Amino acid sequence: MNIIRCCAALSLFSVMVFTPAKAEQAPSQIDGPYWIADQTGCLAANPAPQENEHVEWTGGCENGKLSGDGVLTWYQNGEVIGRDEGTFAEGSLTGHGTITMGDGATYVGGFPGSGTFTLPSGLALPAQTVRENTGWRIEQVRETGS
Repeated sequence: MNIIRCCAALSLFSVMVFTPAKAEQAPSQIDGPYWIADQTGCLAANPAPQENEHVEWTGGCENGKLSGDGVLTWYQNGEVIGRDEGTFAEGSLTGHGTITMGDGATYVGGFPGSGTFTLPSGLALPAQTVRENTGWRIEQVRETGS
């Protein structure tokens, strides 16, 4: 079995890196995430803060954090660099959703869970998300012929 390890685009939710799946479980409680406020002051988890970034949120806000179905659009220097679409709880994507990176790469699937990571070239790879202290990691392990 060969492991594909390549770097994909940077999502402000996480760095999307294909790595071998780990046997251990991610922690159930995420300690100390960074936060960014949308246009109304509602907070979104922001594990990779960048200079000159801001977000716009189209969904609800509960207890000061993103909640429910919506679209979170990420901007840096006034340009769209990513979009997270789906169901949010406590400021983070949860359940089923889609992350679209600035280069057009996408992950569609569960948070946590399995889904499909599609590269800008159109190549679709089976993948899974794992919760980490810094956000979501997308892992992909692929068997190839010997």
